[in-house]
Amino acid sequence: MRPQFEVVTGNTRLVLLAMTLVLVRGELFERKPYLSKYQDAWKALTVPGRYYLYMRSYEDEPFYGINKKCVSSELLSVNEKEKYTKNIFRAVDPKDGTTSNRTAYAWAHATEGYSTPNIIESSPSLEKDFVLEYGVAFSEYSNCDILRLPHRKNGCELWLKAGEIHNVKSLCFFVFDLLCGPEKHIVYDKDLCEGK
Repeated sequence: MRPQFEVVTGNTRLVLLAMTLVLVRGELFERKPYLSKYQDAWKALTVPGRYYLYMRSYEDEPFYGINKKCVSSELLSVNEKEKYTKNIFRAVDPKDGTTSNRTAYAWAHATEGYSTPNIIESSPSLEKDFVLEYGVAFSEYSNCDILRLPHRKNGCELWLKAGEIHNVKSLCFFVFDLLCGPEKHIVYDKDLCEGK
């Protein structure tokens, strides 16, 4: 029996070519300036309070600590003049319950074609000795942020506002699934995080 092949029409060929170009160039589906109202990095950085890393699309993140739970980021101060924030990152070791704290500074800048900053730069020092970039893929600002991490093969992180974790709209989860794929690693642990 001979295999059956479907005839590729002109329109199908164009769609396949466009998809191939996007994959080859490494372009991100969400990296479009007209989506900037959902990707304002400075607005996301300056929301007061604490956010918890709820889940990510990749397994380990050495920056926060391997196998750490209750990873959070809390805004400490905003320097409007020099456009940076000071934050504290916390992470809990689930084996013994110890908490580690780390100060981080963050800036926002725009990628090509954007007038609104859509990238967060984070460093443990104001001198930017070591910098990690996080693309803001989507934000509702008051309850969830989805960040894209170039240093993790463009993996994603879903951050949820403390006190709102169980009230988060399904839109945040839908967008995470749409942009980041089916792989999920839950970092938030309600029992471990309460009181931390």
